[in-house]
Amino acid sequence: MGMDVYGIEPTNKYGEYHRQSVWTWRPFWTYLVENCSDIIDEKTQIHGHGNDGAGLNKEDSIKLATKIHELITSGHAQAYKEKYDEEVAKAKAWNNDVDALIGKLHLRVVAKGYHDRVAPRDYPEVDNHHWWKLTDMRDSKASYPFEITMLQEFAEFLEVSGGFEIW
Repeated sequence: MGMDVYGIEPTNKYGEYHRQSVWTWRPFWTYLVENCSDIIDEKTQIHGHGNDGAGLNKEDSIKLATKIHELITSGHAQAYKEKYDEEVAKAKAWNNDVDALIGKLHLRVVAKGYHDRVAPRDYPEVDNHHWWKLTDMRDSKASYPFEITMLQEFAEFLEVSGGFEIW
């Protein structure tokens, strides 16, 4: 699953289409909304996380491309990435601890006489409930990388897209 971004009036082949996985899109779009809200209208800010055709016209796309280039060249994007990567590292460490607890829960279920490949849905009710509580504790941020190359590629797309729609 991903985000398919189509140019409205592309001036060359590069402006026809831009694609990102949903995993890279979420932090990418969040960064743009946080730093380019003067260009991205409120409706597009919200709907930019979906596949419903939100986008910008040609003029605003060029403004956004210029702003993205400024964010990259000023070092702002890199500083954001470094902070974001620290948060991802913390999330991964947290998830490792949660996974260890899930592993201990599984061993406890096996010790009750269940097969070692028993699925959590087949755990005794109290253990299944505990499994869900533990999995809900996982930090999803660990799954969403922020990549500056995605910013650069998107800015280049914007410059020749003639506006865009996200599908």
